[in-house]
Amino acid sequence: MNVDLELQNPYALTSIPDKSDCQFWVETALFIIGYETSCRIVIRFVDEEEGKALNHDFRDKNYATNVLSFPYEVLDVELGIAELANTENHIGDLVLCEKIVLEEAEQQKKSPIQHWAHLMIHGILHLKGYDHLTDDEAAEMEMLEIEILRKIGYANPYLVIK
Repeated sequence: MNVDLELQNPYALTSIPDKSDCQFWVETALFIIGYETSCRIVIRFVDEEEGKALNHDFRDKNYATNVLSFPYEVLDVELGIAELANTENHIGDLVLCEKIVLEEAEQQKKSPIQHWAHLMIHGILHLKGYDHLTDDEAAEMEMLEIEILRKIGYANPYLVIK
């Protein structure tokens, strides 16, 4: 599998992970869930203002959030449905808000790099159709996140540190 990863840092943010870390996390996540096709993913690192605007425009939430996932969809005009597609192997885009990620890492007593990894993996799972709308979906997604993070050398992100 080859992942063509495009990182966008339009605000010259300095606390974001480097491309080699992102590449490793993305490839490990896709490998563990059994995705073997070469693909393209765009990851955009944003400030709080853009994060809030995107969350408002696409989720009707008036605040910045840690990660947003935008699976690539193709609209079938004749059938009137949108379906996940793999056109040119572009599976989707992730948007991560630096300020929120760093604040959460501090609040949760995690290293920033571990939290970046967790949220990027979380976003990748969303791109591949995983969700956490029900308790069963949340349990499956958390289990996968724990497994992927363990594989790359990080602890269970759901353990509470006191």
